[in-house]
Amino acid sequence: MLAADREEPGTKTRAIQSAIRAVYWPARVGIVLAFLNLVASGLGDYFAVAVQSRLGPLNWYLSWGLALWFTLSLIGKFRESIAQDALAHNKLIDSDDPNSRSLYRDTTHIETGARVLSIFMVVAFGLTGLQEAGVSMSALAAFGGFGGLAVTFAAKDFLSNIFGGLMIYLDKPFTAGDWIKAEADGIEGIVEDVGWRITTIRKFNKVPLYVMNAQFAKINVENISRLTHYRLYERLYIDTADAALAPAIMRSVAGMLESHSEVDDSQTVLVKVDSIEDGRLRFFVLCYCRTTKWALYHQIKQELLLNINQIVQEHGSKLITPQRAVLFQPELAVENNL
Repeated sequence: MLAADREEPGTKTRAIQSAIRAVYWPARVGIVLAFLNLVASGLGDYFAVAVQSRLGPLNWYLSWGLALWFTLSLIGKFRESIAQDALAHNKLIDSDDPNSRSLYRDTTHIETGARVLSIFMVVAFGLTGLQEAGVSMSALAAFGGFGGLAVTFAAKDFLSNIFGGLMIYLDKPFTAGDWIKAEADGIEGIVEDVGWRITTIRKFNKVPLYVMNAQFAKINVENISRLTHYRLYERLYIDTADAALAPAIMRSVAGMLESHSEVDDSQTVLVKVDSIEDGRLRFFVLCYCRTTKWALYHQIKQELLLNINQIVQEHGSKLITPQRAVLFQPELAVENNL
């Protein structure tokens, strides 16, 4: 049987598998602790020592800790299972089709929900444990009021990064796997992970870039992965001696673009002269390619530019390069011994 023909496990089966993986290590540790407890009880009976009265509170805290461990592990395993299903689903979607973006399963809300639930469980288990230990909740609340104020001032930057990460999770300007760019701040690359405090971005030179989440509230970020088309915009030049050929050249280039299979003719297609300067006639080419893949866009761009060059030559003209003026200042040359 081919791998593609195998039946994928259902939601119920995956849930059972996640629960089994989550309980595996807590159960093993619990069995060891139970065995040690029996051994200690047996030795206590043998030596006539009241072991149970001493081990009772310890057993309670260990059981409470194992329950918390299992709960957090269960949350983590369910998060991994759901995230893997979403990634497998996303691989089946044509990423080059802008209309398929709505079919993507975003894993950001899964990460957010799992982390918030984990924090809630830790706080709930911790408060219950303190209450069982005899700690007054009113005294703890009073201490928490003054202590929380001090912690807020001391950890202002830390908390701002935490809230920044939460805003990224809720607003979702980008998610893991997106190509983002903030040119003014030197940020560009693929998002690898959005943590509570730091977002990890892999730059195109393969160097990791770690950005504090609070910084994203202060900068403008472009999400390249969410574009619907790649825009081709080029300025080209011909000699003004061939100005009479310009209208025919413009029509031919525009016709070539509109008939090209990789150019979206429902978007703007413009080929117009926009400047005459220094014996050169400048025209611009504007169109939108259907692809959203960077490498394929540059392949299409190369093909279109070569076609434009061929059209210009067929009309008896040629593309020329823009002129650059070099200003020579004799006084500076003398000062620098040139």
